[in-house]
Amino acid sequence: VGCKPCALSLMPYAPRRHMTTVSFKTIGCKFNQSETDDWQREFAAHGYHINKFGEASDVTIINTCTVTHAADRDCRNLIRKARQVSPKAIIVVTGCYAKSAKAEISKLPEVDLVLDQKEKNGIVQKIAHLASSRHARHCESKPREDEAISAIPHTRALLKVQEGCNYFCSYCIVPFVRGTPHGFSFAKILTEAKSLVDQGHLEIVITGINVGTYSSTENNKTHTLEDLLDELQNIAGLKRLRLSSLEPNTITDRLLSLMASSSVICPHLHVPLQAGDDAILKAMNRKYTTQEYQQLMNRIHNILPGVALGTDIIAGFPMETEEQFQNTLNFVAQQPFTYLHVFSYSDRKGTKASELDNKVASQTIKQRARALITLGQQKKTAYLQQQIGQNKHVYFDQVKKDFKLGYTDNYIRIAVRSDQIKRGDYIKVFLKELTEDKQGMRGELSQSSPCPHDRPSGPQ
Repeated sequence: VGCKPCALSLMPYAPRRHMTTVSFKTIGCKFNQSETDDWQREFAAHGYHINKFGEASDVTIINTCTVTHAADRDCRNLIRKARQVSPKAIIVVTGCYAKSAKAEISKLPEVDLVLDQKEKNGIVQKIAHLASSRHARHCESKPREDEAISAIPHTRALLKVQEGCNYFCSYCIVPFVRGTPHGFSFAKILTEAKSLVDQGHLEIVITGINVGTYSSTENNKTHTLEDLLDELQNIAGLKRLRLSSLEPNTITDRLLSLMASSSVICPHLHVPLQAGDDAILKAMNRKYTTQEYQQLMNRIHNILPGVALGTDIIAGFPMETEEQFQNTLNFVAQQPFTYLHVFSYSDRKGTKASELDNKVASQTIKQRARALITLGQQKKTAYLQQQIGQNKHVYFDQVKKDFKLGYTDNYIRIAVRSDQIKRGDYIKVFLKELTEDKQGMRGELSQSSPCPHDRPSGPQ
């Protein structure tokens, strides 16, 4: 299929007389964001200027999600928007949606190149080839090498440690588009993490598709996630190490004890529940019962009292009766969660759940989701109120006109009005009150906060 005229002919390594521009848009999880951030570094190293998405650019790359039909729709809308903003740009679509619906996306008139999970290696060269030859809408490539891939989003750095999932929850398409799980090289991850800290990043977020299953065998020795964290926490200059979502059956007592004894690993866990009824959990093909999940919550509470604890809940899974929903609502109410991520169920073609009968009415799903969101806000408000009067270090990642914004180690969004703070600062803050929307807290610099020239700072 022929390609539309491009803005200019791009060569991958030749010096440019002017700066070539590229913009990115990411939909979905931290794993997707880490990939996008890694590409930003790669393109910048080849002389590209990074534009904000929505600005006219020579190249636009959209990293997609396909976890729901709504995500697919959002991706298509973004593709159309990208073409409207940049009529002559090269539009590249990659990510999970590109894997699950490659043929469909390739037919979209706005799209020049579709790269699935095995075709993203060498993306700069592929785009350069497309721009110069203008003869291909789809490029073949070798699967990417097994390697640790880091990314620099803002002040925090995302570090991918594994890829893939084989849990096959009945509602989830991810195992079909991300493939079988495999951990990246233990040694390479450590090297990459040290490099990130050397660049000035004070916090690293460990990401993957199913992080808790991380395993890497090198020199006849198998390393686990706990082994990796134990090494990473000793990197000089690293202030924080944060874990992304962990499946309940992957959380060990060794992991919890390691977190409890560490001044670097953040007291923050996100442990998906999805439902609080055993029959629904079985239909979802989850790997635990409510009793086993409760036992895990008890272990976490005993070993890590006060930990920030988030979870995911699906409202309106097929066959979910009102009684079963009330079981979920009651079970969630009993748990020490500090926030909830609530998802309204929608069929995902290709999953077993989409083939189930007795679908819940859309209006009922909305009502159940609202009830869970209300419960989640109550729990979040209660947790934030417990923090009032504490002094916590805040890693500032955003500067707005009136406030500087950042996060505590236990994942509380903090707003401080101060001219002394700059993006990337790591400063102790007195937590004063909740914000009006009760989504975060306001604070002020603690009396013990260092002077501006003394304090550690991350990348600007």
